[in-house]
Amino acid sequence: MSAGREGRHAQRPATKEVFYVFSGGSGGADFSAVGGHGGWRVNADNEYIYCECYIPHDFKSLVDAKIVFLELATLTPMTFRAITDWCQAETNYFQHSDGRTKIINTVLPPGQAAGHVRECDFRAELLSLIGAAGLEAKDYLGVQVSRQAGQNTNAIFLGVRIRYK
Repeated sequence: MSAGREGRHAQRPATKEVFYVFSGGSGGADFSAVGGHGGWRVNADNEYIYCECYIPHDFKSLVDAKIVFLELATLTPMTFRAITDWCQAETNYFQHSDGRTKIINTVLPPGQAAGHVRECDFRAELLSLIGAAGLEAKDYLGVQVSRQAGQNTNAIFLGVRIRYK
């Protein structure tokens, strides 16, 4: 009798996934909804939103990390700033830190007030840097998204999705 699918998959560790919603905003960012989707809208300079995550105890390696948002305008490109800070308990909150500008082309369907749910990759920000550890089990991860002066962002940010092994 063949081991079949169960035997083949029993040899591999499962990929797991967690989703954390953005929990607050400042500088004028406010909670907004379109249809059944709700989150924090960033649509003006110096608006900031925040997501707090706890990396599960069974985390071994990062597979994928995405900032999830609902586009509200056709912008080619849409730009926003993503800052990440992570640490273990009893250590400085910015033990590991990274910040980058994200650039994404968005196009609304004609006649619609909102478009697609988008995923913006930010895995690179969470990987090891020279002389620093990457994301680890039991880390506290803070993600800040903002629109800086001169950027053009118009979106409802839903959350952060992390896939791991």
